[in-house]
Amino acid sequence: MNKTFLNNLPTSPGVYKMLDDKKNIIYVGKAGNLKNRVSSYFMKSNHSIKNQRLISRIKDIDYQITSNEQDALLLENNLIKEYKPKYNILLRDDKTYPYIYMSKNHTFPGFKFFRGKPSKDGRVFGPYTHVVNVRKILAIIQKTFLVRLCEDSYFKSRTKPCMQYQIKRCSAPCVNKISEIEYKKSIASATMFLKGETSSLFNKLEKEMIIASELKNYELAAKYRDNIALIRNITSHYSIFPEDKSIDFILCLKNDSKVLVDINIIRNGVNMGCKNYTFNISDHADINETLTSFFKQYYLMHVPPNLIVSKDEILDKENIEKVINKKFKQKSKILNRIDKKYIEFINICRTNLVNRSIKTIKKDSNPLDNINTQLNIDVKSILCFDVSHISGSSAVGSAVYFNEEGFIKSNYRKFNIKDAKKSDDYAALKEIIKRRLLKIDNYLKNKLLIIVDGGKGQITQAKKVVHSLGCQNISIIGIHKGLNRLTKNDKILNNNNIDISNDINAQALTLIQSIRDEAHRFAILNQRKRHNKLMFNSKLDGIPGIGNERKKNIINHFGGIQGVLKASIRELKSIDGISEKLATTIYTSIHN
Repeated sequence: MNKTFLNNLPTSPGVYKMLDDKKNIIYVGKAGNLKNRVSSYFMKSNHSIKNQRLISRIKDIDYQITSNEQDALLLENNLIKEYKPKYNILLRDDKTYPYIYMSKNHTFPGFKFFRGKPSKDGRVFGPYTHVVNVRKILAIIQKTFLVRLCEDSYFKSRTKPCMQYQIKRCSAPCVNKISEIEYKKSIASATMFLKGETSSLFNKLEKEMIIASELKNYELAAKYRDNIALIRNITSHYSIFPEDKSIDFILCLKNDSKVLVDINIIRNGVNMGCKNYTFNISDHADINETLTSFFKQYYLMHVPPNLIVSKDEILDKENIEKVINKKFKQKSKILNRIDKKYIEFINICRTNLVNRSIKTIKKDSNPLDNINTQLNIDVKSILCFDVSHISGSSAVGSAVYFNEEGFIKSNYRKFNIKDAKKSDDYAALKEIIKRRLLKIDNYLKNKLLIIVDGGKGQITQAKKVVHSLGCQNISIIGIHKGLNRLTKNDKILNNNNIDISNDINAQALTLIQSIRDEAHRFAILNQRKRHNKLMFNSKLDGIPGIGNERKKNIINHFGGIQGVLKASIRELKSIDGISEKLATTIYTSIHN
């Protein structure tokens, strides 16, 4: 496997697919770090016979980035079931992920750990990635809502309450210690929790914790505290998609001769992976017409979800909706806008599409050849800069590097803005360009193209830096966001601030946009990290009586800084070692 390809793999969690010479998927795997995991196949020498055979047949590798390792694990399972790769069968093909099951046809339904195909008379929650988490969740809902976890046969045989009732972990519906109406309320609350509707549950537990603390029942208060922290930890790994959501997210990119379409499939809240399509078209073909033609054919052959989201316009979408709804006797909606809560997921999908686009371009030629032709320059590499801040605070800069091999992660750099004044984007951009060029190796400066996210003003700042450092053979362009911030309206300005958008082909435009988007993603990622760190430090650091150890205990107690910010004085006071005076000081400090 090409060493450059391995070096440029992302360090993100995700799923990788190994293909043979006929493009058949022969193995699917998941990784917390794609680069480390995939590279391990080619860096080690002491592989098993099975892996030696697998490696000998690998001709290509595709990968897909996910939000976290848990999503990667679920996606891996779904892809294995779909493609049944030869080298997965012995290891993972028979693996079924655990669920929580609740029977529907029982007066007093209970919950239990479950694997396999559920019966029609029940309801399942999941799948979950770890058996341990399932056990913890079952324990939480039992202690919190006093619902039963016992088998029906055991339930029917009881004539008096079991030990679970004695230790206050069950309401003993088996011997009518609770009415059917009240038990149904408990079941409804537990169901809300399993569906991710946890706000009301947190409120309930916090109230109970305060009451227990005021009654000086500190042991019980500590249990409520631990449950809150555990629930926050578990729910933080839940998918952003509720279990009842089925959505297709469609993303599209066009290069010189091809249109790439990715359909990212969510079914019942679970990421089912991505279907990739590539079409050969002329440079002058309209992308919306191409996408619309594909759209009609695809959804007349595949059952659509209730919601289909595409950032690109689908022509005649009202009639298409009518046709597919009539055929499949359901209601499906096509939207051209994206809910804010799905933006992060969409960005991940776009990164996957961009990576695929670059790989497609590289098969045909050096992607920089087209850039050089279209811009009438001669460059061997590209540096793209971006600045990100929140109302002038937590300002950071990014620099991403691209050459004929694609994005080179080892040459990425992030910058905390030091000298520029608040909200002075020009000065911030000038600062990070200068800092990067001063540190970069001379050979990388040769035949370099600098891309700045902005227009005339940003280009001017870049030119000032290049001139002051006496750098030779450096070209500069700017990419300016167009009307309504739509990518189709982006403007490309050359070194002389002339709009050349209409003079370059779609392949060059797509590549420039992709590099700009990657710089923006990298800047936003680091800006968030810095902002969260500053917020964390500014809220608790410097408060008299709060050292590192106590700060850590407070954060753990409430399950994170957001939990601390929502805490009342009484809640803060419930922590061991924090007096009412100190609790008041903490509350006043973090809310001023």
